[in-house]
Amino acid sequence: MHTYTYKPIKMSKLVLWHLKGSPPSWSVRIMAQILGLELELKEIDFVAKEHKSPEFKKLNAMGTIPVLQDGDFCLAESHSIIKYLLDKYGNEEQQALYPSEVRERALVDQAMFFDTGVAFIRVKNVALPIIFDGAKEVTSKLVESIEDVYDIVEDFLSRHQYIALDRYTIADLSVGTTIAALNGTHKIETKRYSRTTAWLDKLNEDAYFRDIAVSGAEILKDTLITMLKKNNDQ
Repeated sequence: MHTYTYKPIKMSKLVLWHLKGSPPSWSVRIMAQILGLELELKEIDFVAKEHKSPEFKKLNAMGTIPVLQDGDFCLAESHSIIKYLLDKYGNEEQQALYPSEVRERALVDQAMFFDTGVAFIRVKNVALPIIFDGAKEVTSKLVESIEDVYDIVEDFLSRHQYIALDRYTIADLSVGTTIAALNGTHKIETKRYSRTTAWLDKLNEDAYFRDIAVSGAEILKDTLITMLKKNNDQ
């Protein structure tokens, strides 16, 4: 695991529009902590759909969270933000989190695209219907789709000690926050997913991951439980 010391850097103010229950927001915040960057955090009212407002869409036409503003530069999509922060503010040691060697970088990108196109979709498929559509349960079909993700992660981890390589990279940061969120919705079976459990345990050894991702997963879990109760009481 990384053991970088937090050292604030003098620079233009970095502003992050985020959501406490959002795995992509957690990954950006953890990246900032690793790099010793101070963020001005601005919480979005997700339930009120502030992220879809005309004002917010001036920052990010996609209406997604998080969004980073670095001076006069705005950037959306957590994976892009993580790479940007690392490229601009990371030292030589930290740059190894996104390796330059072609095949290693390709494996990291593969895991990152898996997070974007497969794993995080499961979080949205569970959370959005509960929050916005009055869904009253997490269906067996959704549970199966989450387990499909766990199966893929378990396979990745059969090839390497971490999600993409035999060392920690930004892929672990992104996929790890998503799996932490899914674990709060449908707990990982330790015997069935022993590698995934051990990998998450390694991520949890890091104070940044514990303080941001683990606590954020609890916030997301509590929010969904509260909304499910509300939906079933109506």
